[in-house]
Amino acid sequence: MKTLYSIIYSPISVIGQERINFGLLLFNGEGKLLFNYSTEKLESAKQLFSSDAFKLIKTYLKTLDNKFTDKKQELLQENQVSADYVEYLSRYSNNLMSFTNPQEVNVELTIENFNSLFEKIIFKKPEVKLQELIRPINGIAVVKMNFAPKVQKRVNLDVELRTDEHDFVLFNTHIDMMGKNDIPVLNQFIEFEYDTPAMLEKKINSYIGLIKPFEAYDGNEGKYFMVGDEPSKSKIKHHLIWDHLVDSTLIKKNLVELVPSKEIDLIESYFNDHDVRPYFKIEKK
Repeated sequence: MKTLYSIIYSPISVIGQERINFGLLLFNGEGKLLFNYSTEKLESAKQLFSSDAFKLIKTYLKTLDNKFTDKKQELLQENQVSADYVEYLSRYSNNLMSFTNPQEVNVELTIENFNSLFEKIIFKKPEVKLQELIRPINGIAVVKMNFAPKVQKRVNLDVELRTDEHDFVLFNTHIDMMGKNDIPVLNQFIEFEYDTPAMLEKKINSYIGLIKPFEAYDGNEGKYFMVGDEPSKSKIKHHLIWDHLVDSTLIKKNLVELVPSKEIDLIESYFNDHDVRPYFKIEKK
């Protein structure tokens, strides 16, 4: 029994005959079929269409998915699907979505073959190297892990400041340590060596950007620590961020105290000398 396929696509240039392939239908003359479309490709192409057009395309593909897809990822028996029917769909197209004429392909109708064709014709997810998935547990992460037990009675650890609970934050914000005596005391660990530059900037800006609204909420100027080590000079972008931070008014005027990991005992001494207590009441279990 011969196997046929049809591509579900959207034409983006009639003149240049350009199109974006979103989905694939693989079937045989017995009505058995496999179908899938790429949600990743759909989202990446969103900017090419108007809002209304994108909604129509998304709805159309979901409708096909509901009609043609077995959620158990098995071959679906759909007796109405034939070469004539798919050819009819290819003629009955609109300006947004269409089927190609069914083409014969010399493979058996199996999930493995379908996935292989899907990657070649529609979308192949980028391979992620194992080392990119595993974050190294070293550097500041180890420093924080070893330091936290020493001060856990003095501060709240790993505080999630959520927008639905605290009106002084614009976005959900994570703070590593929060305490108080007469004034609020915060400490944040920043990984200058292993975080990406984008993540590094985000974490620094998130922490620094919290200071003013937090002080307005608390009613007092606070004491702010940041624990971090100078990154390797070979990491140019990382080191540029470090240089900008060190040269900033915040650090030079000690509005935020940048503490190297090897001097972290200074923070523990501050907590003890100023009798710092958890900022938020800790409920006993």
